[in-house]
Amino acid sequence: MAIPNSLIRSTITTKFLALWKERLKPTTFLATWFPDTTPTATRYVSIEVQRGKEKIAVDVLRNAEGNHNKFEKSTQKDFDPTYFDENFTVDSLRLYDRLIGSGSVDAGVVTAILNEGTEKMQMLADKIERRYELQRAQALQTGIVTATSTENIDFQRKASMILAYNSAHNFADNAVSISSFLGTWGSLMRSVGKVGTGTFDLLMGTSAYQAMIANTKFQAEADIRRIALTDIVSPVKNTEGADYMGMFSAGTCNYRIWVYDQYYEDASGTLQPYIDPKKIIILPPNPAFMMAYAGVPQLIDEDNPVVRTGKFIYYSYTDERRRSRVYGVQSAGLPILLEVDKLFTATVLA
Repeated sequence: MAIPNSLIRSTITTKFLALWKERLKPTTFLATWFPDTTPTATRYVSIEVQRGKEKIAVDVLRNAEGNHNKFEKSTQKDFDPTYFDENFTVDSLRLYDRLIGSGSVDAGVVTAILNEGTEKMQMLADKIERRYELQRAQALQTGIVTATSTENIDFQRKASMILAYNSAHNFADNAVSISSFLGTWGSLMRSVGKVGTGTFDLLMGTSAYQAMIANTKFQAEADIRRIALTDIVSPVKNTEGADYMGMFSAGTCNYRIWVYDQYYEDASGTLQPYIDPKKIIILPPNPAFMMAYAGVPQLIDEDNPVVRTGKFIYYSYTDERRRSRVYGVQSAGLPILLEVDKLFTATVLA
């Protein structure tokens, strides 16, 4: 087969100067509240939940029988984490495109192909990481992590801690006292969520934040001139992709304001925000949330006698029949709300 003239001309008359590849690293701000746990080799992961109460002791007469206590039973919950397998094929014919008629495979070309394979595998891992960030966002906003090939995972958050839109708390209405609502919702975090602090992280959608700072009643109540970056004393370690907007008080609560204006591409290529622009999320500094990683399907044989565990499992194999090599990344992860009541979500705009 003759070599195309366009390929010959580009080889002789064109000098390659530089290469630019746009690689968009995933943002993982929400992972701040979901630290990784040690990956397991099992398919399922399990947690045990026992809700507590805040009863007080009752005094009794000396030498009398004391108060006999009964405790609620703990509930075990098993989860089948969502499984991902992203892969691609490197066709052996690509080598010939680089050699342009040479009779042997140059070592530099082989190295370039291997480096390209490694780079693409990292891109696949990034793709899965974006999905995990979306799952964390779903857990925080609705308590339901959606899946395509399996059933959705519902953490059954209390209805009182997920507030649907109501015109009574519309942040765009200048007659609404945003500070009063945030004070009330902070009290819910203490009474219902059993949070032992009055300092919270307030994660806001972009539209919700803009409506809040534009609200004239809020401006008067919070004195937004005093909302300053220097007020922060935050345990948040990973702020990648998020913007800290300051701190203010509402009722007996202190709020650190965060805006997470980041997006992912859905299956149709449309950009979607991780956080609904109309929602707010109230979080304590260190809730018992986590990222769990289960085992992935593996072939155990003489060459691979040990089950591999990890957040990402990389693999490759040669398909001799198709003269190609397949590279891939596997992962089976899930964000888990162990202290499921320790967050509050509200839709504050129509």
